[in-house]
Formats: sequence, C-alpha cells, structure tokens
Amino acid sequence: MTFEYRPSRRAVLQQALASAAVLTLAGCTGDKPAPSAPDPNNPFGVGADSVLDVAVANGHDADTKTPLELYKKKFPQATATVVALPQLATALQPRFDAGNPPDVVLNSSPDALALGNLVSSGALSDLGPLLKAPSWDQPQRTVGDALLPGALESGSYDGTARAIPYVSTVYAFWYSAPLFERRGWEVPRSWPELIRTAITLKAKGLAPFTYAGAHPHYILEPILTLAAKTGGHEVMVAIDNLEDGAWKHPGLLAALKAFGELSSRGLLLKSSDDLDHTASQTRFLTGKAAFLPCGNWLENEMAKFVPKGFGLTAMAIPPLDEVKLPNGVHVTYEQPVVLPEKAPNPAGGAEFIRAMLSAPAASAYAAATNTLTVVRGGYDNEKASTALRSAGRLLDLAGDQVVRWYFDSWYPTLAKAAADATGAFMVGALTPAEWSDRLQKAADALKSDKTIPKYRRD
Repeated sequence: MTFEYRPSRRAVLQQALASAAVLTLAGCTGDKPAPSAPDPNNPFGVGADSVLDVAVANGHDADTKTPLELYKKKFPQATATVVALPQLATALQPRFDAGNPPDVVLNSSPDALALGNLVSSGALSDLGPLLKAPSWDQPQRTVGDALLPGALESGSYDGTARAIPYVSTVYAFWYSAPLFERRGWEVPRSWPELIRTAITLKAKGLAPFTYAGAHPHYILEPILTLAAKTGGHEVMVAIDNLEDGAWKHPGLLAALKAFGELSSRGLLLKSSDDLDHTASQTRFLTGKAAFLPCGNWLENEMAKFVPKGFGLTAMAIPPLDEVKLPNGVHVTYEQPVVLPEKAPNPAGGAEFIRAMLSAPAASAYAAATNTLTVVRGGYDNEKASTALRSAGRLLDLAGDQVVRWYFDSWYPTLAKAAADATGAFMVGALTPAEWSDRLQKAADALKSDKTIPKYRRD
C-alpha cells in the first residue's frame, strides 16, 4: 500500500520509490539508465497548488508549528492548515466513518482516536514508503534511519507501521549537578558507588532518595529498568509475553533486592511511601532529597518550582556489577501521527510527516516544549535546557540498549498488581520471593484467562 489511493496517484508514488531503487541498481551494474529517480526534495510528488488538512488536539500547536513553516516554504502556492480540536475523536471519527478524514492526524488527546479500531477497519495507511523515503534534511539517510531504536514498535500492527510516535519520554534518576559540584560529590556510575554516595549524603543530613510512594508504579519503573540492564532485553520481553517464570528472572530479583537496600539502609526520605508524584517532585526540588526517579516531564510539570540555578540533570540508573545493558535507559514513545487511508492529499500528508521528522522541526519542538522527539539528536538546540540535553544524551548513549515494555498498557490488571506488590515491598511488607511469587501467579492467571486478548513481541 502507498500514499496514493486513486490508481493514477498510486502509480506515481510507487514509481517514485521504486525508481530510486532501480536507479541505484543500474548505477552498480552498468545497465541502461533506469527511469529518473524522484526528486529527494519532493519524493511523493506533492502538487504545487495542493490543499493540506492537518488535525491536532488543542494545545498541540507547537508540535506542528515548524513543520508547517517548512512545508509552506517548500510549497508556497499550496494551502496548508492545522486545525486544533478540543475533542479529537469526537470530531474526527465521523469523518473517518464518512470517508473524508484529514490528511494528517496527530493523535494526542484525552479524547484520542482508537487506532487499533482504525487499523482493523483499514482506515490507516501503511507508512512503510514514508519510512523508506529520504530524510527531509539529510537525504543520504532515510526517514526511518533518522528515528530512535524501537520508536516504531508501538505503532506497528502485524509488522506494518501504521502510526509513528512523535514524542519520547526518558526515565532517569534526577539530581542537581551544581549541588554535587559544590559539595565535591562524585556522580555514581555503578550501583555500589550509588550506595556509597547515598551513605555519604545521609551522613551530611540530606536524604539520598525520595519517590512517589502513593503511586508505586513510579518506583516499579526504575526497578524494571535495572532488571533489564542486569538481565538484558529478555527480562522484559518475557514479562510482556507472559512467559512461565518471567517474574522470577534472576536479573529481576537482583534489581528488586538492590532497591530494597535503599529502604533497609534508611536511604529514603521519610514518608516517601505516602507522597504523590507532585509532592515527591516538590520535596526533591526544595532540597529535601538528592535523587528522584522520574520521567523527563519533570522540568515542564514543575517549571514554576525549579529553583534558579538548580541545574536539573538526568543520569542513567547505575548498573549492578553483573550487567548486560550498561547504557540502558527506559524510554516510552507517545503522540502518534497517522496518515489516513482515504486522505484527499496523501502525498502532501506524507511530506508533512517527513517535515515533522526532520532535525530542524524536532530541534525547534524540543526547544519550545522541553520535550524530546523520536528523531535522533533532535534536542541539539542552543536553547535546550540542561535537563533536556542530559536526557537527550542518555538516549544517544543508549542506542539499541533502550529499554521498553508494554505489559502495563496491554494488561492493566497485571500492571496494578505489580504496582501494589512493589508498594508493599518498598515498606517491608513483602520479601523479594513473596513479591515474585505474587506477580508470577497474577501473570499465570492472566495467561489462562481466555476472555482477555493476548499480545506478543520480539
């Protein structure tokens, strides 16, 4: 499937991508010249005076500001508009049903479209041709090559990319770099170093850690990340796939025991188990604790409370002595962009998404929102904050060691069971063995329940 749905358009776009490949082969073999390759500046053949309709949710204008400018600059005679909708699915689902959807949809909203249903009904285009097209700003590589590892997993259905997430969230330990520099404290690079540093901090009267104990999935996240760093990608793949014994993996138990040590040694801020996520972030930013496990939304969410000169900085979770993914960081990808199958201007829609996935657009978006995209190096902007740059560097360093899991979205009941058990563990109500037994039983019960759809990943 390609981006042109009427026969004449279909042929044009198929030829645009195919002729580029044929031309490359001809150049290597000395055969007769193939048909001319498509213009890398306009690989889909966007009409000069075409009309482009892009739909986003209210509050997401920054996501499309620079891509819209790039598109209009390239096609000055074209009409291109971005419409912000207060209720995305409410406004757009009837248009999909009627066969007249927009050309591009950025599906980020509390009222988001149900992409799975749209895929099942054949309403979303195969984005493979777009991913194989030249990158907007670096035509020597493809659009797909410009994206972070694993970015396409969540938007792929039966191996076909139907959605491309635009935003990436990096999870890390956060600290104040200037504070550590002033005090002469070394930033720990291993778990044993972390424990030694934490003991020093406690002796100086500063609680080493706080966390959002009222919502224990926040502390489950770094435990699972450390488990994957220790045991490799196989740890979370087994959990996602409901494999027998997945919750008893040695790497998972080692990570759990490591976090249990933070509690048993008194290295957690008192009453952290009662704090919600905002309260824990506030305690951290007001100097009550040195480290906080959190996603890189922290800077935006707490912008009014970050002290001047705080130097908010992300560090990867320090690995244990036994480690398979030393540079691993947990990353999630959100805000999917889609190209409807019956878009009136699919070539323009594909070109607009190509602009979104360019380094200039990603860099401008990062600077405007303090948010990372799925574009490699897309935070490289002189206006980017210390927090954003540090999170971006963790992404760059991780490469194919990016840690991902999906069981929490696939199986909400298992996610709740895991969070509840972790909350109990962190206050000493469960041992590591009891924790793993409880969650393995929950996973086994889920696996045997034929009323619940099951999912798998590689």
